[in-house]
Amino acid sequence: MARAALLALVLAGTACVTVQPGSTPGSRADVGPVAVELAAVPFFAQEVHECGPAALAEILVRNGVDVTPDALSDEVYLPGRAGTLAPELVASVRRHGLLPELLPARSEAVLHAVARGRPVLVLQNLGLELLPHWHYAVVVGYDLGRQEVLLRSGLEPRQVMTLFTFEQTWLRGGGFALTALRPEDLPLYAAPTAWLQTLADAHAPPEVWDRAARHWPDSGAAAFGLANARLAQNEPDLRGAERALRDAVRVEPGFLPAYNNLALVLARQGNWAEARKWIDQGLERIGSPPQTPAGAALQPAFEDTRRQIQAGRLAPAAAARQ
Repeated sequence: MARAALLALVLAGTACVTVQPGSTPGSRADVGPVAVELAAVPFFAQEVHECGPAALAEILVRNGVDVTPDALSDEVYLPGRAGTLAPELVASVRRHGLLPELLPARSEAVLHAVARGRPVLVLQNLGLELLPHWHYAVVVGYDLGRQEVLLRSGLEPRQVMTLFTFEQTWLRGGGFALTALRPEDLPLYAAPTAWLQTLADAHAPPEVWDRAARHWPDSGAAAFGLANARLAQNEPDLRGAERALRDAVRVEPGFLPAYNNLALVLARQGNWAEARKWIDQGLERIGSPPQTPAGAALQPAFEDTRRQIQAGRLAPAAAARQ
C-alpha cells in the first residue's frame, strides 16, 4: 500500500521447533498402526559421499517434485566437506516448493510421521563418537512387533534395522529428522510461530493460510498472515483481508500489527472514520512512551499511517487500481 506501512509477518523464535501440547504420541504404541511400509517412496542408489542428494531426492520425488540426485548435488553437495550439511537440505526443500518440518529427536516422532504417510530423512552416525561415519537415509517403514525400522539406505532399497540400532545411530548423529510437506499439509509437531514463519518465507497462497488459520483459530498471527496473502494477490481481496484482520484483533487483541493493517485496509475502502479508530486503538496499546520493545519498533509505522489517514492521502482501492 503506497507510502503506508503494510506490515509483514515476521515472527521470533523460528529456529526452535517445539511440540504442540496434545499432539505428541505418548509412547511407541501411540504412533499409529503396528506396522507400516511406504512402498511408493522411490529409491536412488547412493554414491560414495553423496547420500545427502540421494536421500533428499527420495522425499522430494515422493511429494511430486521431478528431480534427480545428480541435479540436487549442485544445490546441496559440498565437495570441500565431501558431504552435505543439514541446513542445505532444509533450504533445498523450500527451493523446490515444499515446506520443511524438523521433527523432535524422539523415535516415536519419526514413526508417527511415517504412520501419517511421510517418509523421514535422517542423519545417522554409523561410526563412533570419536570416529564418526555420517550417513543420510530415509525411514520408510517400521514394525513394532519385530522392533524394526525400514530404510532406503546406501545401496539397499529396503534395509531392515532393529529399532534399537536405529535409535543409537540416529541419536549419535544428533537426532536430525526432516520431512517435506506440500503447502496444503499441516505439520505434526511444529509450533504455530515457527510454522507460520515458514509459510511467510514461502509466500504461501491464501488457501494455505486459510487452512492454517482454521487449524490455529486462536492465533492472531495466522489470521494476519491470511490477510496479507489476500492482499498480495494480483487482484487484492480487500474485504477478505478486512475479515481476517478483524479476526486477528478479536482472537488476539495484543497482536499489534493487525491494527495498522486493518486501518489501512479500511482507508483503502473509503471507511476513514473506522480507519482512524483502529489506528488510534493501536497507538493507545503501544503507549506513549511505548511500553515494550515491539511497540517501540512499530510506533513510527503506526504514526505514519495515522498521518496519512488524517490527511486523506490513502486513495480508495478503485482509484488506486486505475
